[in-house]
Amino acid sequence: AGDSIAQQNTNIVSSTYNYMARGPVSWMLSYLGWPWEMQPSDNYAVFGTTLDIIIRDQLPLILAANTTRKYQRCFLSCGTNDTNAGTPVETIKGYLTTLFTALNSAGITPVHTGIRPRGNDGSLTTAKQANQQLNDWLYVLGSTGFIEFIDCTEVYANNATAFGNVLTTLVYDSGTTILHPNNRGANLEGK
Repeated sequence: AGDSIAQQNTNIVSSTYNYMARGPVSWMLSYLGWPWEMQPSDNYAVFGTTLDIIIRDQLPLILAANTTRKYQRCFLSCGTNDTNAGTPVETIKGYLTTLFTALNSAGITPVHTGIRPRGNDGSLTTAKQANQQLNDWLYVLGSTGFIEFIDCTEVYANNATAFGNVLTTLVYDSGTTILHPNNRGANLEGK
């Protein structure tokens, strides 16, 4: 569930189910020998989605499907569109808590993969600072067992700067939206 990074794991084109090379979860499942079944129809993510919309639109679909599919895990990529839009950190935490609580209540373990570095600029923007704060908070939640937190941000971090930037060799986009894993980035994250 979540945003474009989650969406690009799979697609369905003319009734053909596809697992995408730009999808970190697809790579992870492949490396692990597919311990969980995931059909492309199990992917509820939509590009550009913020947490309020995930709760409103995606969460009800997941919970409804769970009555027959019995999901064990829900892999989440979310939060970056919220911080980039200037949503306050406490509001984002509230949305995430609502999402995690609903999934846990349905017997589904929420698995957050971290809010990835983004951009290639020369400043530590407010959004990037919020991403770091939220990843620290997600780490603490993971240590309590409320969620599983798999921090994939180190895969993408450009450590040559102190600006929360992404390694451009691991993403396919450019301009102001340098964020989305390319095949190589998704492969390394999946591993």
